[in-house]
Amino acid sequence: MRAALLRFLFMQGSRKFMVGLMLVMTFSTSLFVRAQVTTTEINPNQSTLDASDPDGASGGRVNGLAIDPQNDNVLYAASEWGGIFKSIDAGRTWIRLDNHLPTATWDVEVSPADSNLVIATSFYDGRVHSLAGINVSANGGVTWTHPATSMPPLGFCKVAARRDEFSAYGISFDPANPRNIYVGTSCGLAISNDSGTTWQYVDPTAADGADDIWDVVVHHGGIIDLCGNDGHRRSTNGGTNFTTATVGGIPLPAGRCSIAASPDESYVLFAVAGGSIFETDNGGGTWNTRFVNPASQGRIPFVVTNQRSGRAFDLWFGDVSLFRAGCTTPAVPAVGGTARCPASNTWAGPFTRSAGGHDDMGDLVFSRPRRDLPPDREQCLENCEDQREACMEAAGPRGGPTESQCVQAFVRCRRRCNVPPPPSEGCP
Repeated sequence: MRAALLRFLFMQGSRKFMVGLMLVMTFSTSLFVRAQVTTTEINPNQSTLDASDPDGASGGRVNGLAIDPQNDNVLYAASEWGGIFKSIDAGRTWIRLDNHLPTATWDVEVSPADSNLVIATSFYDGRVHSLAGINVSANGGVTWTHPATSMPPLGFCKVAARRDEFSAYGISFDPANPRNIYVGTSCGLAISNDSGTTWQYVDPTAADGADDIWDVVVHHGGIIDLCGNDGHRRSTNGGTNFTTATVGGIPLPAGRCSIAASPDESYVLFAVAGGSIFETDNGGGTWNTRFVNPASQGRIPFVVTNQRSGRAFDLWFGDVSLFRAGCTTPAVPAVGGTARCPASNTWAGPFTRSAGGHDDMGDLVFSRPRRDLPPDREQCLENCEDQREACMEAAGPRGGPTESQCVQAFVRCRRRCNVPPPPSEGCP
């Protein structure tokens, strides 16, 4: 049985039309530690810029990637230097969202409840009246607003320059209440409780002024975990109060970081900071499990988790190369205990694009898992997807089918499986 579709972007492309490389990876849920992984490259193969300058087309890596929870074919990419891009055909073609003016972008996310609501973050843009930081789209990226309240109040930041040259980083919607949105910034944690219309700021370490918060994850009924220049902080009441490592516990190192939660246990967290990967099994009371970076390259690393079958889940780590750890939730979950993930010298990987290819991982997301489908219908749907992939590979000007014909055939196939077509793929 096929697991959720995995998508990630990395490397470089055209500033004008596309940045990043995308690989689609599928793997069998019947295998755990040594699951078979196959990759399909769907990267643009040419640039509209001067072909004599191979570096002239570089827009940098893709720092953030989002998938529409309501439609697996709709993807957004936040590029290092090229702005925000969107695909409505699972990455086969991309358009640049020109109305998002900041170009040095960091993250992009789509609301779990509203496909039209998109939040993007970016680094200071150098303008006298900066548009960088937090930008909100209510129409799928067509137009963007920069709410006045998305800027921190005067005197709130630890250093005035953090507000004068304001930047924003990781984004997290509360899955249990998507009206609540949390964004890490150069000046504390930005919180919206009305789908991005208005924002307020919280300093998790109020005693020393608001500092950089690089990443935030909201999970298990609204628990907030974040990391940044003050290390890890946790809130269980919507950001009113925050806790950190207990007395005698090992704190998470401070600095640029990425953080993720176990899909099964709210108190099991993973983070990468200072180039190493850490695990806590008591909600951040102590980060006493440390994994060695399997292939440290000094780029901006990330960690994400995804649910597998039963008590199995995966921890994915990316620096320049991508690795996967097969982790296990205890039969009787409880705070503390042994580490859920194995030593990093057992992790699968590195997963690479191709022989001689330049890998540079930026982000990774998972499509919606298919639930409550009978086995025969699940198999039928897998066959439809395999047929579409084969059709798309054969599509082209040399007598093969058109991409439109492939999509139409896929829709008819899904109907025969008694599974409705994705919203963007219409009817033939």
